[in-house]
Amino acid sequence: AIDAARAAPLEALFARVPARLGLFVLSVDGQPAAKAMCTVDGTLAGIYEVATAPAFRGQGFARKVVSAALAFAGAN
Repeated sequence: AIDAARAAPLEALFARVPARLGLFVLSVDGQPAAKAMCTVDGTLAGIYEVATAPAFRGQGFARKVVSAALAFAGAN
């Protein structure tokens, strides 16, 4: 769930992205544990909004979603 105060700026960001956009969520037992967003424009990639739910911190889940985002960025 995205806080309402952050929803509008994120929607505005998505609307301005001229590149490929990847959204990544790692779930554990049906609960979202970590997330990341990745944009790719040519040879440039940006990784944003990396977060881990408090109950799942310290288990490497953010590393896994960032790795998935980097793989997405490297795919043609």
